[in-house]
Amino acid sequence: MISDDAFGPRKDTFSWRVLSALADVVSTSVESDPAANGSHLVRIELTKGRTAHV
Repeated sequence: MISDDAFGPRKDTFSWRVLSALADVVSTSVESDPAANGSHLVRIELTKGRTAHV
């Protein structure tokens, strides 16, 4: 997602709690995008692993 903000998403919100509850790992990154006039590229990565049943 492109953002004018240099900060990642807020982690003190209900939506962040939902994402964290549904995924095993939630990570974010923010990179400046020089081609987009000072905008920033914000990424949210969700990782869900499978559990082995014994």
